[in-house]
Amino acid sequence: PEGVIERVEPRRGVLTRASRRREHVLVANVDQLVIVMSLVEPDLKPHLIDRYIAAAGKGELAPVVALNK
Repeated sequence: PEGVIERVEPRRGVLTRASRRREHVLVANVDQLVIVMSLVEPDLKPHLIDRYIAAAGKGELAPVVALNK
């Protein structure tokens, strides 16, 4: 029959965010996380880049950092 779910495949490449002791899935089934940050305005926030890279590692994503002027 049309519209019937036959099976659910496991997720791969997940980006999550914790909120109020719960973990929320932001995206799933992705391979890469591109982090785009400005070097000048607003000011570069290296700690935020670190957090995004850590989240990428946790979700088995390949992080890419793109710095813009």
